[in-house]
Amino acid sequence: MKARGSAILAASLGVALGSVVVEVALRAFPGLLSGPIANATYTAYGMRSYGIYFVDRDSGLPFMKPGFEVDNYWNGYFWKHRTDASGFRNPSDDGAKDVLLLGDSIIYGHGVEEEQTLSHFLRESFGRAAYNMGRQGASLGDYYVLGRLHLASMRPRVVVLFSFINDFHDAELAHSAETLLHPPEIDVDYAALRARVRAWCDGTSRWRRTYDELRLHRFLRAARDVTRPWRHALWTGTSAPAPPPDRGPLYDPVRLARVRAYYERLLPDLDRRCREAGARLLVVHLRMAGDEDVLERSHALVSDVCSRHGIAYRDTVGVFSQESFLPNDGHLTERGHRALAAHVDRLLSDLERTGGTMPLASASPNARTASSPAPRWGTAARQGTRAKRSSTRRLVSRARSRPGSTSFKT
Repeated sequence: MKARGSAILAASLGVALGSVVVEVALRAFPGLLSGPIANATYTAYGMRSYGIYFVDRDSGLPFMKPGFEVDNYWNGYFWKHRTDASGFRNPSDDGAKDVLLLGDSIIYGHGVEEEQTLSHFLRESFGRAAYNMGRQGASLGDYYVLGRLHLASMRPRVVVLFSFINDFHDAELAHSAETLLHPPEIDVDYAALRARVRAWCDGTSRWRRTYDELRLHRFLRAARDVTRPWRHALWTGTSAPAPPPDRGPLYDPVRLARVRAYYERLLPDLDRRCREAGARLLVVHLRMAGDEDVLERSHALVSDVCSRHGIAYRDTVGVFSQESFLPNDGHLTERGHRALAAHVDRLLSDLERTGGTMPLASASPNARTASSPAPRWGTAARQGTRAKRSSTRRLVSRARSRPGSTSFKT
């Protein structure tokens, strides 16, 4: 009996020592992991105590935690995530906010430090009082909500809304067919939502936070999630068929009509509210390299909606080069953010010079023919962003499924 107790004690000590060694190794040598397991182990994109988001339970909407600092990671890149008192990635929320930047992870500055982002270069290189409201995983509905929440308090002169090709499919994922036609974002009680967001506080216990932050715990959870399809195949002897590739709503007339109706409701309404607040709305469509037909269709949708409603619009044709994108990821490098800042500064100067009546941009003058090959750099932005957004959506959907929460899905 004594020998058995000694064996159990020795085994327990061995497991504890092994866990400590693995924990130290995962912290000291993050390069040991790669791919989806590394992303899930080290990323701070998520709703857990170490994650950068919290969810408003009444609306089901995610927001970044205010005054929060953490090391973030994706696809081999580490960067410091630090938010101001309003929950956005800026050195401070004090001072003028003449130019509000609404966008997704590209505008947020995924993969680079704050000093390497679009908003930083607009402030430091061009003297623009720019304020970064970009958020990973965001799309038109999020831009609209953030604009409605902060227009009155921040009092900008210009609101720059950056659209991207995956925004259309993201709108479908966040809504049902019915709510695309009748966007619930318009009817949110923004006074109540503003009060709830400002009153948010992190109620996570210190012990829970410590447990969540253990790299070994996060690694085991990541391994469980990543290997689930393989374990299912081994257990059942079958594997789920791969879903057919989804080219998004741009190639489906019925889906496209619903997404277009969604844009026709939200963009003009946001433009009207910007004007009432003494600001102008400028829509900039981010055209990265990739499938030229997809890029042209996305440009056509957004530019046509803006043209019909008198909203200033431009795209980014000719702005980026191969060095503008992070290898194996596709988001913007420091050089890419510098180039985008110079482009946005020119657009703002045009808007000022024309008194807010900037003519709409025409279709790309250098659009490729169907037979000419498109460059492959930048295409990883869609792949990496899609995986990252999918992970965040799962977390948001879990929060929305809890009792007392609502969702835009019906």
